[in-house]
Order: sequence, then structure tokens, then C-alpha cells
Amino acid sequence: MQLVPISIYLLLCLVLAVVGRRSRIGAFGVFLCSVIFTPLLVGLVFALLRPFPKKASSGSSADS
Repeated sequence: MQLVPISIYLLLCLVLAVVGRRSRIGAFGVFLCSVIFTPLLVGLVFALLRPFPKKASSGSSADS
């Protein structure tokens, strides 16, 4: 009976590890943090601390 909730929990931890594989602590660190704290908390921290993507320049300058 306990296998389904534990499997869902570990699956969420694994998904976060894949998303955070290029972070400073790496995939294993993200997985470990999400197992210890909770995937929801670690996911929220990643969402808040992720840098904004740089805007691509169009290649043409309005000054010229």
C-alpha cells in the first residue's frame, strides 16, 4: 500500500534532479536535497533562483 506514494515521491525527486543537472550542486545534489526536504520546496527554490534567460539580439542596430 505504501509503494505508490513512495514511488511518486521518488519520481518527483528524479524529475527535479534531471532539471537541476546543470546547477551548481549537480543532479545528485538536487536529488538528495529533494529527498531530504521535499520535491515541492526544492522545485520552488529552483524556480525562484533560476536566472532569467538573456534576450537574443536581433542583429540589427537602431543606431546605425
